[in-house]
Amino acid sequence: MADPRTSCVGYGAALIVASLVLSDLLQAAASRVVEPRRLAIYYGIPSLVNGAAGDLARAAAVFADYEFIVLGDGLEFDDVVASRRPAGVGAVEYRRTAALIAKLAATRRKPIVFGYIDLGRTEQLTLDEIRTRIDRWKAIGAGGILFDEAGTDFGVTRDRQNAAVDAVHRAGLRVLLNAFNPDDAFSVTAEGVAPRLKAGDAYLLESFMIRQGVAEDPHAWCDRVERAMRGAAATGASVFATATAGSFDFDRSLLNYAWWAAVMAGVDAFGWGEPSFSATDSQLPWRGRPSMPAAVSRSSFTGPIASSHNGFQRPTSAGVIHIDTVRRRGRFTR
Repeated sequence: MADPRTSCVGYGAALIVASLVLSDLLQAAASRVVEPRRLAIYYGIPSLVNGAAGDLARAAAVFADYEFIVLGDGLEFDDVVASRRPAGVGAVEYRRTAALIAKLAATRRKPIVFGYIDLGRTEQLTLDEIRTRIDRWKAIGAGGILFDEAGTDFGVTRDRQNAAVDAVHRAGLRVLLNAFNPDDAFSVTAEGVAPRLKAGDAYLLESFMIRQGVAEDPHAWCDRVERAMRGAAATGASVFATATAGSFDFDRSLLNYAWWAAVMAGVDAFGWGEPSFSATDSQLPWRGRPSMPAAVSRSSFTGPIASSHNGFQRPTSAGVIHIDTVRRRGRFTR
């Protein structure tokens, strides 16, 4: 479960405010520093990943590096219907995807696979159609559903969101909810309608710290992180985060920067989103994460995130995690 003590209160545009003491909620008992688990969001054809060309053993070896995998829209259909959005992948790829998910269940990490369903205005699915697609993903072996476009910016009301979440729970699956504004996932509405997310579910912070290859505004990052963590703590849900690449020219320094931000924030899973989440080329190269210092992995947070002269810092029982938003790098010091 997400750490409720994460906060970015006190961040100033000039980044000149020294460590601030934050709200009482964020002074709760220390929580352990945990290396974020591995998340992959992949909208290509699974059996073709990294040139697998239908070889499911090769494909499974790629996906087995992750604990959580999101697969793209349409794989749940074993036919192709031109008038449907999406049209579907047909019987061959459907069978391959089902077989691949089964293979992954036997690997060391036993990744949980989430199937994509659009909740917003792009596909404008009825609730009955959403329920049908949930059942299709379950039949193919998915352990959860990613609801994309799940916020008010895509015309989704809390009633629609809750109905979709309830349908996933009734199917015995987990929910991963993608809404840019965390309040759309976690807040109680003016009418008093609470969200249905619960333990086992997760909220996705998309474009976390890196948005389309560009560093996110630090103030906006902190605001989203704080609201996401508070909401997750209130519901028991987890928080996943993914940076998003803007081009095929991979920048190692940006991944490292975002990864350290994920460690500092205490998110449960972190991913590096390839361009278009691999939809155009079915490539998912492994992007190695920084090594978690042994001292950090054995430590606990002893305070919340606070502003520093050049970014943010968060104390642990072993030292301090720093995020430099000027040089765009993260580090740990004793």
